[in-house]
Amino acid sequence: MTRLLPLLVLLAACADADAPAPQAPPPGASRPDATGPAGLEADSVRTYANDRFGYAVDLPAGLEAGPAPQNDDGRAFATADGRVEVAVYGFHDALDEGLDGLAAQAAEGIDDVTYQRRLDGGVVASGTSGDSTLYARGLLRDGVAVLARVEHRSGLEAGADVADLVGRTLRWTD
Repeated sequence: MTRLLPLLVLLAACADADAPAPQAPPPGASRPDATGPAGLEADSVRTYANDRFGYAVDLPAGLEAGPAPQNDDGRAFATADGRVEVAVYGFHDALDEGLDGLAAQAAEGIDDVTYQRRLDGGVVASGTSGDSTLYARGLLRDGVAVLARVEHRSGLEAGADVADLVGRTLRWTD
């Protein structure tokens, strides 16, 4: 799951009602570790806001923030046991790649992309890599992008809930 930490230079996401929730196993399917790490309860949420790039996202209060990067582009968060990781960061679309470039960045690190879609002003991608499930949501506006990535052990219901929360609440603040 340490692939998310180097990616703390690329994420952009939007809270669009048309965006799908991250994939969950079908009813009755085996859900190993379904209860997941402590501290990810949906009723205990905090907001991370980034003034440099003008975005915010809601996260479970149980996620621990990693060190702030020197350039203040975003932050990485993880459970104490590392089974759920979130990276969210802003960046300038300096090469003017637009939504195509953002879509490619959202899918980066996902070996088996099972869902990818463009939204109004953003993108979403999800899939698996090894024994991990990855979900990414990106936003693009006026040459500024924000990308949020969630990675968790496949089948971890709490991880899917974190991805859902991040996907629904990533937004511009200005």
